[in-house]
Amino acid sequence: MDWNPATLTRRLFASDDGATDRLIPRWLFLRALGLIYFSAFFSLVFQIRGLIGPSGILPAGQYLQAVANSASHARYWYAPTVLWFSASSHLLLGLCWLGMLAALLVTVNIWPRGCSPCASFVFSLS
Repeated sequence: MDWNPATLTRRLFASDDGATDRLIPRWLFLRALGLIYFSAFFSLVFQIRGLIGPSGILPAGQYLQAVANSASHARYWYAPTVLWFSASSHLLLGLCWLGMLAALLVTVNIWPRGCSPCASFVFSLS
């Protein structure tokens, strides 16, 4: 086998060489990633109100208000979250359920390379 950069690049990114021998590992990785996200969101559904809910240990609304007061324009950089719109209990639970739905879509192979992994990442980041 030739180990020059052009051959390696072609082997890694060409669809006729690379996709056929990496199909099963990619399929397994995406299913495992979906199951991991699903289990994380499933456990969070029962805990989120007590952790960052309006009357939780560290309420998200108060935390985001403190971040906004200390870093006015850089607040989105220091706290990248969807909860800037609202930190209500309903939105917190909605994020968990949407994260579970996106993870389920990845797991059952409905939209594994579309927006579902990205949505799961954004919701877990929030």
